[in-house]
Amino acid sequence: MTIGLPTTAWEVMPAIGDEIAAYDESGSLIGSTSFNGENIALTIWGDDLTTDAKDGLAIGERVTFKLWNSDMNTESTLVVTKWDAGSDAYTIDGISIASNIILSGDSSADTHKLYQNVPNPFNGTTTIGFYVSANENVTIAVYNMLGEYVAEIANDVFSAGKHEVVFNSDKLSQGTYFVRMTTEGFTATKNMNIVK
Repeated sequence: MTIGLPTTAWEVMPAIGDEIAAYDESGSLIGSTSFNGENIALTIWGDDLTTDAKDGLAIGERVTFKLWNSDMNTESTLVVTKWDAGSDAYTIDGISIASNIILSGDSSADTHKLYQNVPNPFNGTTTIGFYVSANENVTIAVYNMLGEYVAEIANDVFSAGKHEVVFNSDKLSQGTYFVRMTTEGFTATKNMNIVK
């Protein structure tokens, strides 16, 4: 059986490199793939009826999905709330296509994250990644070693998911600075080193 997971179906798009796994009702792995930013065709293995051991899905058995977030090292249950074709019930040579996928029980859905800028140290520009669990206003600003505000990188409403902003340090001198991400109820800070 093949399960289609189009990029348009995700309420919160996984990050490239996140792993999507399919399990049978007893929790045995029956298929997996890594997210590469494109539509996914996930092969789901059925039970080999010529053996006594159960090694795949039985006809009509439901498949469950999990997502491993590589950045946050968390596992979440994926729930397909709507199908364009087929369903989560196994059929031999069947094709099912999801049209709405949500995360359930995702610890990252209850948190925010500020990632370390890359490259660091840097000269010129660096990329700062962050994750928000819902659409909300995010402010990302730079402070010097004295805690004084020196630059604003972003101050906008971002959709749920992982985002990146680019910072140009041409107007700052060499040294250690702090990047601070602020949302309603969340603040995180990372060190950032500029070399000239």
